[in-house]
This record gives sequence, C-alpha cells and structure tokens, in this order.
Amino acid sequence: MKIGIVGPISKDTVIWPNGEVLSKFGAVVYSAIALAKLFEGSSDEVVCVSHVSLNDLEEIKELLAHPNIRLTLIADQLEGTEIVLRYLDQHERVSRQSRLM
Repeated sequence: MKIGIVGPISKDTVIWPNGEVLSKFGAVVYSAIALAKLFEGSSDEVVCVSHVSLNDLEEIKELLAHPNIRLTLIADQLEGTEIVLRYLDQHERVSRQSRLM
C-alpha cells in the first residue's frame, strides 16, 4: 500500500515567552513520520508530495530518511513556506506565514 501525503513542509520558528527560539520543520513532516513508524517492518510506503526551499532540501531528506518514506515527489524551489509562531503566554500566540503554502 502507498499513502500520499500532500502539503507543504514548512520551516517553523517558535518563540517562547521567555525569549527562547526553536527552529524545526512542520506540516507534512509530522504525518509522514507517524505513518512511517506504523508501517515499519512492512512494504507499505508514505509518499511525500510537497515543495520545499532548495536551502532546506538536504536537511529535510535527512530528517525524513526512513525505509518506508519516499521523497521522489518533493519539489525544490528557491523559497519555501516559513511560519513564525510567537507565544505571548501559555494560552495565546501570534503566527505569521511568509512565502508559499
């Protein structure tokens, strides 16, 4: 079985109320990794259909390196989706998306 996951792989920056900054990749990444873990030991595949920034491509390939994940339909482009999440407190956040989704 092959399952395609369609959507962006965003580069997320999280800013906590104490000023701590965390950078990570989001969106399709979570679903792809979760399904790949469920498929371990089988011939089932997760196919990522996404676009990413050319600058992030190698890091994303490394992050999603799993025998049940196929990255053949990831397209690279000059710019990818970037999201900044600024948490004002534990209940409220402000988010800003730049570039393509």
